[in-house]
Amino acid sequence: MKKVLIVLVSLFFLVLSSNLFAQMKTEKGRIELGGSAGFYTSSVSYDGEHQFSETEFSFYPRMGFFIIDKFEIEPQLVFKTYSFNPEGGESGTVSHFGGIFSLSYNFEGNGSMVPFVFAGIGVLTNSITDEEDIKASLILPEVGVGLKAFFNNNWAFRSEAFFNHMTNGGRLGFGYTGLEDLKNNTFGFRLGFSVFPK
Repeated sequence: MKKVLIVLVSLFFLVLSSNLFAQMKTEKGRIELGGSAGFYTSSVSYDGEHQFSETEFSFYPRMGFFIIDKFEIEPQLVFKTYSFNPEGGESGTVSHFGGIFSLSYNFEGNGSMVPFVFAGIGVLTNSITDEEDIKASLILPEVGVGLKAFFNNNWAFRSEAFFNHMTNGGRLGFGYTGLEDLKNNTFGFRLGFSVFPK
């Protein structure tokens, strides 16, 4: 009985000391590397007749740096492709490349779940099949909320919901991509991962 008690007390102090000295997940000086991706495909029919199909893939690699505890600067690149295939018409592809500079605040507590909010601005270049002189798109702003689910201090699953307002945007299928003064409002959801090497 005495040995069991000694083992239990030792385990208690081991757990207590590991919690006391555990590294804060979002402390000043930490680096967050990761990315998120999105994909969708759809097929539209009217009165039993196929009208068009569309596909989009997006990828957002990012690197964050905590300048103070819980507060992060987080630039990210944006790669997006969108294809539109109308029935009996010409198909085409739009490619976007650019970046978004974001600031985020992480509401870290004692658990493994860390909610966060973010806001940023960005710019995208547009390339369209058989088109030239396409205007760049300005993202102003992008705002959102998210959740980082930590497996340990160095790995996390990341999900986020966002809204962005874009000028000179649009979709190839409607013939508007890259046109000056055209405005888009987008609500979306992204999934990804994060690694904290430092």
